[in-house]
Amino acid sequence: MRQIEIRADVFHRALKTTTFAASRDFDPNRPAFSGVLLDVSPTAFRVVATDGCRLAFFESNDGYDCRETTTAILSARELLDLKLPRASSVTIKIAVNGTEAIIQHEKAAFSVPVIEAHYPNYLGIFPPEHGAITLRCEKAHFAEALKNARRDTTRENRNVFFWTRPGFIAVGAENAGTSYPHKLAAQCEHSAFGVFNSTYLRDALQTLPARSVRIRFAWPETGRPIFNPMELFSVDQSGNAIRHLMMPCWRPFVYALPGFDT
Repeated sequence: MRQIEIRADVFHRALKTTTFAASRDFDPNRPAFSGVLLDVSPTAFRVVATDGCRLAFFESNDGYDCRETTTAILSARELLDLKLPRASSVTIKIAVNGTEAIIQHEKAAFSVPVIEAHYPNYLGIFPPEHGAITLRCEKAHFAEALKNARRDTTRENRNVFFWTRPGFIAVGAENAGTSYPHKLAAQCEHSAFGVFNSTYLRDALQTLPARSVRIRFAWPETGRPIFNPMELFSVDQSGNAIRHLMMPCWRPFVYALPGFDT
């Protein structure tokens, strides 16, 4: 069995920031999406979860020990049910074989099923480091604007418009048209437009630990909405990287931003 040891606080952060993105329902055609990927090497501890529309990624370079590369997809439902300590003084031990992972600490041990499936190449779908649009904003301001926009959405349509303009971002409920955009200041130099699921945006923001959030996406074609995944990224005080991807909702044209576009 392959062995991993990790501080309880790091493992807690890894699960908290990723497991929510896994599919809640098991799909025999896409079994990997109902699991959480452990992708661990001597140089990086990575945890990934996706439901096909969004992806959550956690990476740490400290607080763990691994002698050999270990890759396994663990059942997200069982991981969510675990009652594990969170203190930095506690060590979590993980032993993985082809069918299960034994997760234990000094007071208890748990068995989590391993899902036999091929996991997508998650690193290949992040926006490029160069040539993408990058902007930064305060997490609290983005969360407040999104909260106000969500109030105008309905249960049937939780989508929001997402505009970027030099110096600010604006969001508004899709079903409300372009009548009620909510703006927030941002370090941004470019204009773009997209439609995103506001629940996915909210969930991602809630797990990001830093006050400032970096947002990145590939350049859309001229006159077209954002069509590739958008990334929200931050680093916590321990240097752990947390990245969230979400697919846009396809729309054939760009909506003008009221009060700004002519």
